[in-house]
Amino acid sequence: MKTTHLRKLMLILLLFSANYVFSQTTVSMQSPCNLSGCGAQDVEIGSVYIGDSNGNPISTCTVGQQLSNVYLYVDISKAASKIDLYMQFYLMNGADKIDKDGNVYVGTNKISIGISGAISPSTYQMFELINYTCGEELTLTDVYLSWQTPGSNVGPGCSTQNSKCSGENLPPIDVQTPIAPDFTFEYDCGSGGFQRVTYTNTSTGGDGTLTYQWSFGTGASPSMATTEGPHPVNYTSSGTKVVTLIVTDEDGDTNSITKNVAVYSTPEASIVGTNVSCNGGSDGAANLTITGGKAPYIYSWDNGANTEDITGLEAGTYQVIVTDANNCIAFTNVTIIEPPLLSLSLLGSDLSCGGSDGAIDLTVSGGTAGYTYLWNTGATTEDLSGLTEGTYTVTVTDTNGCQEVGAITLVSNDNENPIISVPETLGIEGCDENDITSLNARYPLSLAPSSDIKDSFFTTGYTASDDGTIASITYIDAISSDDGCITTVTRTFTVTDTCGKIGTDAMVITIQDTIAPDFTVPGDISIFSDTSCNYDASVGITGDVTNESDNCNTGLEATFTDEELTGSCNGEKIVKRTWKLIDSCGNTTEKIQTITVVDTTAPVLSEEPADVSVDCEAIPAVPTITATDNCDTVVDVIFTEVSNTVVDGCGAIVRKWESTDNCGNTVSHTQTITVTDTTAPVLSATPADVSVDCEAIPAVPTITATDNCDTVVDVIFTEVSNTVVDGCGAIVRKWEST
Repeated sequence: MKTTHLRKLMLILLLFSANYVFSQTTVSMQSPCNLSGCGAQDVEIGSVYIGDSNGNPISTCTVGQQLSNVYLYVDISKAASKIDLYMQFYLMNGADKIDKDGNVYVGTNKISIGISGAISPSTYQMFELINYTCGEELTLTDVYLSWQTPGSNVGPGCSTQNSKCSGENLPPIDVQTPIAPDFTFEYDCGSGGFQRVTYTNTSTGGDGTLTYQWSFGTGASPSMATTEGPHPVNYTSSGTKVVTLIVTDEDGDTNSITKNVAVYSTPEASIVGTNVSCNGGSDGAANLTITGGKAPYIYSWDNGANTEDITGLEAGTYQVIVTDANNCIAFTNVTIIEPPLLSLSLLGSDLSCGGSDGAIDLTVSGGTAGYTYLWNTGATTEDLSGLTEGTYTVTVTDTNGCQEVGAITLVSNDNENPIISVPETLGIEGCDENDITSLNARYPLSLAPSSDIKDSFFTTGYTASDDGTIASITYIDAISSDDGCITTVTRTFTVTDTCGKIGTDAMVITIQDTIAPDFTVPGDISIFSDTSCNYDASVGITGDVTNESDNCNTGLEATFTDEELTGSCNGEKIVKRTWKLIDSCGNTTEKIQTITVVDTTAPVLSEEPADVSVDCEAIPAVPTITATDNCDTVVDVIFTEVSNTVVDGCGAIVRKWESTDNCGNTVSHTQTITVTDTTAPVLSATPADVSVDCEAIPAVPTITATDNCDTVVDVIFTEVSNTVVDGCGAIVRKWEST
């Protein structure tokens, strides 16, 4: 934007009278004046502006508005004693040279204006502007000014006086035009899914420095601005945005413009492809859909196409770049595929020996499934049978209408033997050839040719083929060897076609008994050693096997071997009895029976003293008793005096002898000795009965006692009675020891 500043030009002019009324003498196109001698500087032009018929500046207008009754004014801000002002200039509308009617022309003539009479500081109407459109910027260039001084030849024109012109090609003078707010806007692709808009001020006119007030509408960021710009603005939504620009100049004149600006989302592209119908075809299509962005769109396909949708495509990947009216780009691609090549495979079965049993097995691959068939015979099935010699042609059409033609010729001949193949060997568990069954060998034993097995023959490992038709398949078994345990049977298969040609293959079947016999083993048992530490482990005591059986043999008898192992003590043995049963083919079964020999015989004491009763003086000494055992060579005898209650020659003594062998068998004997005393104690004195005078009664003597068993016995004195009265009577004295 060109800000309109009114330049001040110092010009030397003749003075007009102070009350001079402007009068336009001429407005015409004249040749430029002679410039010799120009250089005076006496006049100052304040401004040049567009005004109404009264000289008032036109302050505002709407861009594009055609103005009428407007004039071009010059403001002379300084002039003294000047007359007959004369001006020449080019009037420029932007870069175009125009006349006062606004018409563009090419030439060297200028607009000439003559003002007769005195010139004073004032405003003068130059001429009416015809066809002036609001927003156009006018400039005076190559200005020439001249004047006269009072007393000179009167009349404006090209001065010939060197001091009366200021020269040509003076600095341009911008014409002050009305404030014409305007702005442009450009799109770019922005971010966040919506296009960005950049607003550029293109306002014209106004006086001096201009100020701006922008409002960018709903969802704008920024929403407002107060500088000239340009202003890039992002939006959070699409749609029509009401954008307003208010322009104010230094004089306070203001004008505004409002525009509805369409904001678009960024474009997105998607393609629905139509695949090629037939392999190698070119009827594929790509249907492009554009959402968002601003129409119209430009399409650039990598195959050179520039339409929205493209057709006539071969298989391949096609990419398109879509550019909208705001130069935002979306791109996508689509892969057009083609079905596999429609292919036919015809397998013919030739006629057998000139018959009418020919057949054709048709296999179709590729194309698009859903095939139809048309044979040259009129048949519409996939396969044919019951055919005679000849050439057969088929046309196959798939779902998409793609077609392929195939042909095959059937002949009636039989030049080859049929071919049959069976497994080389087969192993069977069994006793002999009679164990061959349909369960383990597919077919039972047949020592004579079998019936036709064609319908059940074909399976894994069993195949037969012929250039004609197979009539039958049979087999026969033959015993090759038999050693009683392994029997070998050779089974020969024969395939015969309808022309009588045959093919054979053989299998060797081996029947072998690998199953071991079985029996029930006796349970584990414990037996006892005798007094000599010997034992009897015969079958009659420990048990025999039962239920001997075998899949092939009868009458089998099990045998056993014993292994004697040391037990936990001298008299104990572990007998590991291994029972074994073997059939005629050497299949063996072994089972273990464990026989435990137990020693339950206790040792024997050398003597067992009987219980006795004795006097305290005849207690017998402890005898030495030994022991012997049936299994242990050395056994100890432990003597224990269990109790002794003998006190002062009376009581009892309990004696015990015990012996235990290594197996824990124990013998014991207990003797009880009862100790008694039948001898009374003996008094030391036994005073005799006496008769004495009353004055001679003897004193009581001290009598003691001894005993054969007790070391200390007491003597108890008792005065049994005393009947002495007045010197007469009797005294009975008693001494007793127990």
